[in-house]
This record gives sequence, C-alpha cells and structure tokens, in this order.
Amino acid sequence: MNTEDAWKASVSEARRILGNRGNIPAYKVTVLLKSRHDMDENVKAFARAKVDLEKKLLDLQNGVSKTQNASKDARSEVTQDNYDLDPKNPDDKKKIEAARKVLDKFFAGLATGLSELTKDLDELERSLDHFGK
Repeated sequence: MNTEDAWKASVSEARRILGNRGNIPAYKVTVLLKSRHDMDENVKAFARAKVDLEKKLLDLQNGVSKTQNASKDARSEVTQDNYDLDPKNPDDKKKIEAARKVLDKFFAGLATGLSELTKDLDELERSLDHFGK
C-alpha cells in the first residue's frame, strides 16, 4: 500500500473513532504526501541511473583488469631487456641493473595504484548492490 492510500485508511479509521465532531488537520500531511511522491520519483530515477552506473562500473573494472595485464606484460619486457648494452661488460651490467631497478619501481607503483583502484571499485560495487536491496 502506498503512503497516500495508507494515510486515507488511517484517516477513515480515526474518523470512525472520533465521530462527526472530530476534525483531522491535513495541511502538513499534504506536504508530507507531496514530499513522499517526489521521493518516490527520485527513487525511480536513481534506480535507472544505478543500472547505467553498474554498466559503467563494469566497463571500468574491465579496463583496470586489461591495464593490469598490459602492465605485467610491459614490465616483463622492459625489466628483462639489456637496453642495447652488453651485460658481460661490468660497467654496462651496473647500468642495466640500475635502469631495471628504476623502471621496475615505476611498474611496482603502477601495480599498487591499479590494485588500490580495484579495491575502491569493488567497494563501490558492494555499495551499489546494497542500494539495490
């Protein structure tokens, strides 16, 4: 039963109790019923937006996953390369190792950022699921 119908039923029952002389004020109840109607419309609009948001969230989650996989592939390629230097030459070997360390740090930071984003998106997904219930 919607709010307006519930109100009418309650007034009807109260009038039976009060008799002909009783009067139930209705001005603020009218405001309440209008407010409730507006809220119901907002709930419907939110439900429609939620469906769109869930689709966008899935697209974003898929994009993050794709980026994580691409990052792993790139990290493997970049940090195993010799950068056109000779790893048998001690000076070149130092440079290769130092460059790998710098570049690996970049990829580690990227992985951490993507992992944190994944956690945030998972939390958002749980919140959206909760709003749907």
